[in-house]
Amino acid sequence: MKMKLTRILKKINTELFESANDAMKYANILGPAVGNLGNMNFVLTAVIGSVFVFYGVSGFTIGGLVFVFTIYKNYKSTSFSNSTAINISNSSISRSRESIQTVR
Repeated sequence: MKMKLTRILKKINTELFESANDAMKYANILGPAVGNLGNMNFVLTAVIGSVFVFYGVSGFTIGGLVFVFTIYKNYKSTSFSNSTAINISNSSISRSRESIQTVR
């Protein structure tokens, strides 16, 4: 009985390890890619905003550009934090489900 249970637990542990390993591969690829897209978006916002300020489009000023940068920075920081929190929660939930199924 003990040997059978050990075999089952090793199988479940191996499956959990492989799924966590695959998830980390995707996260390690997508995380920097999404971060770089955010940085490119910031540069694009700076360039377009600077053109607007230079040509005086719709009365857009440097103060307005600084305001847009502040809002953008806060939004990017918040969305990245939320994304990280969701990934950690999902990982914890999947591990707890595996543990509960193992105990049953």
